[in-house]
Amino acid sequence: MLQFNQIMNKIRFQIKVVAVFFSFFIFLFASAGCQRQIQSYDPIKLNPPPIIYQNETFKFKITLPLSWSEVSIKNKQSVVNDEFISAVVFDLPKQPNILTIYVFPTKSWQKQSQQKNNDFFIIKERPHSIFAYQKKDGPDKTAEEKEIIKIISSFKFIY
Repeated sequence: MLQFNQIMNKIRFQIKVVAVFFSFFIFLFASAGCQRQIQSYDPIKLNPPPIIYQNETFKFKITLPLSWSEVSIKNKQSVVNDEFISAVVFDLPKQPNILTIYVFPTKSWQKQSQQKNNDFFIIKERPHSIFAYQKKDGPDKTAEEKEIIKIISSFKFIY
């Protein structure tokens, strides 16, 4: 009988040891799962697509920076040297008229280019029109100008 009790005690001890190890591993796996976060890869969030503006009236497109996601764009007529010139005006909520692309008829551009204070710069030309923008003065001129130059350099005609 003593031998039977000893054997039973050994079996109970081994069961307790196995139960403790089993509980420890369950705790380890459960806590490891809680601490580990699976990060999903979303290519759109990491590399959002650029904002491409396409103007069907004047048949051009440009790429705008993501910071311009709230831009308001309208075609209008502007007066330059007492002449009505077509223009595409870009307004941001905190920066109205941040960029204006002017569409000069060739004859109007010839007059404009002869002005002493001509601060218009040609973007691209078509047979009967000149696309230009006007440099601005202001406190954020350099940062804003770099952004504008990048936008202007993306200018392409669509046919």
